[in-house]
Amino acid sequence: MPHMQSPPPQTQEQSSPSHPHQISPQIRIKNRRKLYLDRHPSYFTSPDLELLDPLLYDRCVRRFQTPAEREADGRSKGYSGVLEADLYRSEAKIAALQKGTMLPPASGEPIQLSPSSSAPYLPFVSYARGKDGEVLLEEEDEIPSNREDGFERWKFAMTIRFLKGEDPDFDYRAVDESEEWDVIERVEEEERWFEDEEPSWVGEDRKEGTEPDGQLRRVVEAEAEKAKHRRNGEEETFKVAGANKDDEIPKETVRDLAPFPLNRSFISQAVLSEELREEIWRRIMIEGKSVREVSAELSVEMSRVGAVVRLMEVEKEWKRIGKPLARPYAKAVMSMLPSTPYDAERGIPYDPVRERKIIHESINDLPVHASTGQQIFHPTSESRQFTRADAAKVFNEKLLPADERIPHPELVLQHREVLAGLSRQEREERARAREEEAEAKQLKAAMVKAKKDAKTKKFETPRWEFRFTEANVDATGKDGRGYKGVGWRYGVPLYDRSRGQIKIPKAVE
Repeated sequence: MPHMQSPPPQTQEQSSPSHPHQISPQIRIKNRRKLYLDRHPSYFTSPDLELLDPLLYDRCVRRFQTPAEREADGRSKGYSGVLEADLYRSEAKIAALQKGTMLPPASGEPIQLSPSSSAPYLPFVSYARGKDGEVLLEEEDEIPSNREDGFERWKFAMTIRFLKGEDPDFDYRAVDESEEWDVIERVEEEERWFEDEEPSWVGEDRKEGTEPDGQLRRVVEAEAEKAKHRRNGEEETFKVAGANKDDEIPKETVRDLAPFPLNRSFISQAVLSEELREEIWRRIMIEGKSVREVSAELSVEMSRVGAVVRLMEVEKEWKRIGKPLARPYAKAVMSMLPSTPYDAERGIPYDPVRERKIIHESINDLPVHASTGQQIFHPTSESRQFTRADAAKVFNEKLLPADERIPHPELVLQHREVLAGLSRQEREERARAREEEAEAKQLKAAMVKAKKDAKTKKFETPRWEFRFTEANVDATGKDGRGYKGVGWRYGVPLYDRSRGQIKIPKAVE
């Protein structure tokens, strides 16, 4: 929770802040430190934190540790760390005993030291002595009931210390001087912005072409257009029975697509319309086109095309079995979001206002490969032409160049053909040849797979499927180590240390 500023003492002259919502620097620093602790809970489990209050650590945390946990804690600290912790603990116990014996000679009551006094630091936990000087036991309310209760007490005490800046080993400047931790102030500022906004009539406040604060530009334009029609005697167009008011509002602008006033960089992206999703499913499932082809035709990323087909199959299955659909909810959500329409006549997403094809999203972004995450300085000669294919081999021998790893490498080839000055007919012929070559490769791979499946005998059981393949003893080769032999997939022993084996090559090719 944010710390609220306490009122000043009566002896001081209270000055009114310059802003009603202004926060003092002390409160802002404490809020930043509190948010840092909330985001970094590992601070309370740091081994060095024990040295700030060894007695409180013993009472709240260490007393609940098992012998195995204490041994692991000691190994992590090392010999010097354990020795330092024992030394601090001993000094803290001596200071606590001295605090318990600081009694006046007559009254018999303990002396209360002021926090501003010059006396040495006394720990939060102290030992109380009886009349004969013996150390009394702890009170019941001072003893944690379980491990969780003890850790919460330890966490609370260390939080208070951290907020006061009493951790000498922590660099508070990284937190106190950074505006990254002013999340609470930003949220409050945004809430005040919404609270200060008041509705107003556009026609009363507009003077000399200006627009009142907080009014959407498309609403202002719609009202101006409506007033123009009224002046021209065309007011009947706005009095059609059952007309929807949303029809009078023009298409949203970039300003309308920024839902967060304090974050103008965020723009709401368009979603696929119902017609476009239905067309994607039809081209994949009915016409039998590939995902790559549909993605290039409709400018929709391939993973989104696959997701649309799967979800449409689920929707159609629900319709088949009679399961109800949340149509009102879907209609309400779609009315609040910008969408990419589909033009059935042209067969593409089309914008009739701008008279051009709508690009729903980028479909040829290069995916980041795990092998390219490192930075490599690779020496090469100046006379050599170092291409993207060479760069891919530097990162990984099996890594393809960027031109082949993108989702649509055929688009790059088409663009190169355009730059080369080829005619439309030549480009179509080359594209057709590439498609035939790709189909031939797919057909060949399918034939190889079908031939392999034909040689495999399958026996299904309730839990397993057993597959048997015919084997020939001659397939092992002359030395009995051929890769087509039985047992090759399970490993072949090496005979490097066996006697009588030929270690030199038998032939030079």
